[in-house]
Amino acid sequence: MEKLSIIVPIYNAEKYLSQCINSIINQDYKDIELILIDDGSADGSGQICDLYQSKDERIRVIHQENRGCISARLCGIQESVGQYIGFVDSDDWIAGDMYRLLMSVVEEKQCDIVSMGYIMICGEEEKKEDDGTLLGEYIRGKNLDVLLSNMMYDEKEKRRGVHPALWSKVFKKEILLKACAKIDENITMGEDTAIFYSCCLYANSIYIMREYKYYYRIHNESMCRTMGITTICEIYSFYQYMKRVLFAHEGIYAFSAQLRKYLWTFISA
Repeated sequence: MEKLSIIVPIYNAEKYLSQCINSIINQDYKDIELILIDDGSADGSGQICDLYQSKDERIRVIHQENRGCISARLCGIQESVGQYIGFVDSDDWIAGDMYRLLMSVVEEKQCDIVSMGYIMICGEEEKKEDDGTLLGEYIRGKNLDVLLSNMMYDEKEKRRGVHPALWSKVFKKEILLKACAKIDENITMGEDTAIFYSCCLYANSIYIMREYKYYYRIHNESMCRTMGITTICEIYSFYQYMKRVLFAHEGIYAFSAQLRKYLWTFISA
């Protein structure tokens, strides 16, 4: 059984944090470590983390000054001991068998990345969302080119090929380390995208399944953005970073066109 490190970046999430942590420590898949990164929270989140750490030896808590989501995730990756890594956002929760299902594919197929769909929660409403359009197994030297050519934007379906959220997936640690080696920690929009699509470039195999075990919460405290100058600058910074990452891999994948169309779907959503 491969060891799995689960990283939760936390900033002022005391209202939802216990539900999140409970859903992780009660997983069917037991060979885990849980790394809670308290990113300078000003509420009671840090104390909640410390309380759980005192009760469960699988939990490690790291308190740091507020440096943003990418920095918190990088800290967790660097501190992790697992061969594979998963991420959960602190205001979400997961089904009890989520990581057992993801890791069963890892162990059967030795995939670098395994992903699934999610359930969007808005008030009392629940909606199942597939993880894009590219279900199935993709292997370098066989059909991985199909995924890379459509991962940001599936021209046939006119939507994203693979949803870039990190939280519905598990990654081989060495893939994440390569993808994050030169990442811009100042990116504040598209953080997941900047990491995930970079991971795809280094992966030898990716599997995307039709399961829905991650509960993604939309709530009043969720961050909303208007298209002001700050947001435009954030989008531009993200775009410039992704252009640099993708440039060396352009080739047959038409990454420049994919990126432009991905950004349009992101902005117009």
